[in-house]
Amino acid sequence: MQKPTTIKQRLRLSNILSLIVPLAVCIVVALACAAVFLFQLRGGLDLEISDAEDMVALGRMVSEASGAVLESGVEQAALDEIAQSVAGSGAILQVYGEDGSVLYSSGTASLESELLASARTLDDTDGVLVSSAGTSLYLHQEGSYDVALFGHYAEVRGHVLKRAFAISFSIVVAAAAFTILLLDRVSKHLVLDRIVERLDELQEGVSRIAQGDLSFRLPEGHEDEFSPICHDFNTMADALMKADERSEANARSRQELIAGISHDLRSPLTSIQGYVEGLLDGIAKTPERERRYLETIDRKAQELSHLVSELFLFSKLDLDDYPASIEEGNLSSAASSILKNTREGDTAESIMIEEDLETPVLCRFDRKLLFRCISNVVGNAQKYAPGATLHISATTTADGAVLELADNGPGVAPETLPHLFDVFFRTDPARQHPESGSGLGLAVVARAMQRMNGRAEAAKTPGGGLTIRLTFPKF
Repeated sequence: MQKPTTIKQRLRLSNILSLIVPLAVCIVVALACAAVFLFQLRGGLDLEISDAEDMVALGRMVSEASGAVLESGVEQAALDEIAQSVAGSGAILQVYGEDGSVLYSSGTASLESELLASARTLDDTDGVLVSSAGTSLYLHQEGSYDVALFGHYAEVRGHVLKRAFAISFSIVVAAAAFTILLLDRVSKHLVLDRIVERLDELQEGVSRIAQGDLSFRLPEGHEDEFSPICHDFNTMADALMKADERSEANARSRQELIAGISHDLRSPLTSIQGYVEGLLDGIAKTPERERRYLETIDRKAQELSHLVSELFLFSKLDLDDYPASIEEGNLSSAASSILKNTREGDTAESIMIEEDLETPVLCRFDRKLLFRCISNVVGNAQKYAPGATLHISATTTADGAVLELADNGPGVAPETLPHLFDVFFRTDPARQHPESGSGLGLAVVARAMQRMNGRAEAAKTPGGGLTIRLTFPKF
């Protein structure tokens, strides 16, 4: 028989046993009761099965005992004791003298005179048995006395049956108690112990998670009704652990963000403060130098404004609080229009832009966020790959629309590719060259693409350089 695994199977087995065990016990009890009746009827009072023989056997036993008492001259109390011994069988003891007078009687029997007359007409010194209208008489001569035992067969056998019933009832009670105890143990082993065991596991799991042990997992090897709960518990624990890891990562990112903001704000502010102090102290003594100082202050102020704008946009996107207006449009046309505004810059930082945007590519995007994505990628190429060529193309793929911006500049190390979209990440880890940018540009691109339900990816350009691939949802 296959071992039950689920609680439902265990309950089913328990129910089957609840039917089979009582049935088996009933059969055993019935056989035991039958044995008790047979024993009582055949041997319990030394009687045989026949009613007449039962009466004769009882009468002979009482007659012999009474005869012994009468011959010894014992008082009436001895006869009372004998009569009391057969009273439970419904029999009445009477003793007659030679003249027929009643010397002792334990009660008045019905049909007494008729049965006596009938018995005395019979010549049987071993004792005679006569019956009439359900009443029986056993008459036996003991010396000079006649000992008579009046009774009914049903009454004689009633005592036997009462004893048999009492013993049988005791057997039934004992069998019922045994059956209840057995079924209780079986049900406890099959069902309750299993439920308690699984509940204890769940309680331990909840306690361990509450104590901060997010690595604790419940065993899932058992295939029962608790398995989905254990699986969901482990899934929850996995989610909590990942959330805790994300929380720690976010905490580190916030620390890095604060450190990065502090560093990148300090540099232009220091420059502005220095040039303002130079103006106030009269160091710029000529109009040309004074103008150069003012232009530097203006440029640093624009850097501060751009950095604050990037920080504000990043925060809004990171908190999913940016009110995007996503609409359907031609990605090629929108990108070409945006590029017209991003070709300006110093000759030292300028790059060559090649467009492959003639084929219409339809998708869904937010025009302001698209502008910020393209301008940030172009600005990144201007800072890190001056003099390079940036090739921009738009295509339609199975995943959606793809805007690819690939330059042939120096590129980045392969190990830094996965981190290009991290906030404040720069290939200059020591941040010794703040003029290269804050490191927010590509982080804003990644958040903006997520807000438009797209994604940003970085890859190495074949032949050298860096490729930024922006994927938009299908039209």
